[in-house]
Amino acid sequence: MEYLLVSLTARLADLAARLRAREDDGSQITETVLIIAFVAALAIGVGVVITSLVLDKAHSIHL
Repeated sequence: MEYLLVSLTARLADLAARLRAREDDGSQITETVLIIAFVAALAIGVGVVITSLVLDKAHSIHL
């Protein structure tokens, strides 16, 4: 899970840097970065919820 977060953060930072280098598209770049950040945060949130549910279920199994 940590690898995914680090990977997404690095990709977002790289994308933001490349988009900032193109200054002629101002507002479109901002929208793109915000949308990508929202989708990444949503994916991380879903991952946390699924992980929590799976771990709770695993801990409830008695061997």
